[in-house]
Amino acid sequence: MSRTCGTVTDRLTVVGGARIDPYWQRIVSNNTGETGRNIDAPVNDRIGGRYCLTDMIAVHANWGDSFSLNTGTNRNGPASDRKRAAATR
Repeated sequence: MSRTCGTVTDRLTVVGGARIDPYWQRIVSNNTGETGRNIDAPVNDRIGGRYCLTDMIAVHANWGDSFSLNTGTNRNGPASDRKRAAATR
């Protein structure tokens, strides 16, 4: 049997990937009128695998980072500057 990309054994296959999410964000607090901005390009990675128990049954698992855009404000409403926004991610 010939192996394809990601095939570790005849029963185990592993896949991986990465995604970059560049963004530019400007925040204006409706409560205070303060403004802040944030520019970043986080890289989110993932890995997954599949193991064939039999020819008809396989189990798989995945793990990955997700990206959630920071709102740029703290709980009291003021807009965060870049350093404070980065610290709250």
